[in-house]
Amino acid sequence: MEISDNFSDLPSADYFAYPLEWLDLFVNLTLNPVKSKIALIDEEQIARMLEVLSLEETKLQLLIKKQTFEVADEESIRLTVWRYHSSLLTLLNTSHENDINTAKKYPQLRKVFRTLSATIENLLSFLEINYLKYLHMDLVVPSSYMASSRLDLMKKIDRLKETADTYENLRPLKGIVFEILYKFTIPANRNFEITFRSLFYNKELVRRLETVRWERKESEVLDQLNEILFLMNFNSRGYIDYIIEMVRSKLADDKTPTGQLRMLHYYSKFFKQSHRRPGIMLDPDYHDLETVLEKWIDSEIKYVEEKAKLDESAIGQGQVRQKVKAPEVKAEDKIRCALSSDQTGLILRAADEARILEARSMTEVFRSIVPYLSTPHSDNLSYNGMRSKSYVPEERDKEKAIEALERMIKKIRDY
Repeated sequence: MEISDNFSDLPSADYFAYPLEWLDLFVNLTLNPVKSKIALIDEEQIARMLEVLSLEETKLQLLIKKQTFEVADEESIRLTVWRYHSSLLTLLNTSHENDINTAKKYPQLRKVFRTLSATIENLLSFLEINYLKYLHMDLVVPSSYMASSRLDLMKKIDRLKETADTYENLRPLKGIVFEILYKFTIPANRNFEITFRSLFYNKELVRRLETVRWERKESEVLDQLNEILFLMNFNSRGYIDYIIEMVRSKLADDKTPTGQLRMLHYYSKFFKQSHRRPGIMLDPDYHDLETVLEKWIDSEIKYVEEKAKLDESAIGQGQVRQKVKAPEVKAEDKIRCALSSDQTGLILRAADEARILEARSMTEVFRSIVPYLSTPHSDNLSYNGMRSKSYVPEERDKEKAIEALERMIKKIRDY
């Protein structure tokens, strides 16, 4: 059979009861070195092949849409999509075998085989993107399809990483995302079989990362990345820890319970309202990203609320204690301190903050000790005044307090 009989006279797919017949004959007959005289294919025919492949891809996509649109019940759609998907995988595998058998002997056909593989892979992607729920996503991906998908993904991931490396502040998040992507694409880094569900997820994640506006400010790029990862239900343990640590750092900036609760409720609203692509997640065997973060937020809200109640109770008790008059101690019964009031206050404050003296509060430390002290300049010291002055010390008082403590340290060393 001549090449012209194999290729030029093949009608388009939509003329057949079997829609993939043209593509099937092209793979199994025209480009089969055993059944066709592929050595006779010239440059003009190659150009025509590339043109028709592009047209067939468009026609088949329209045909699939038409067939699934005309069917009313879900099971018929599922069967139609599954037939296309499984048949295209078989054709892709055969095309790869033909390519291997002809690559060295007929290098002029390399572009045809590359275009053919791209056409079939584009049709597979079309099905996976538009008819995901109808596919058998837990089946293991054939090695030929995985090999071509892996190489394509690797190129895209390398380009993305090169761009992301210019953003220093994205290092923690970038490390989490690219570690998982490379673990998926590099066979030596994984100890699991690749399912269509996993392949689709990683292809879709990379596709969305390619839409990031990298030329914008780092904070805006970070927002875009988090939006994508939430959309894709990126439930990596590393990413969950990253988000929790980010929220914790924000909470640390606002010490007031009211401010912390306001912030926690904001993040709770953000997590709940973030867009999700239904039916997908990075790790189907782990908890949903939103669920994990919502549980953590809820527990943090309860903790802050309970802590606020305890703090209010402690403040109330402190106010009651402050209403009680300080004990009246005779001047002759007080311990005279050689330091000034301000210098003594510095030492008491440091002792409280270093947890050498432990009480319910710093006010309690001063209230309990100061009434029993006097200085060379005053027999009656105000514990509130001494405590307040300890927060705005003068350099001279700091130096004197340090000298006194150093003399004590020297004495202890000599014991």
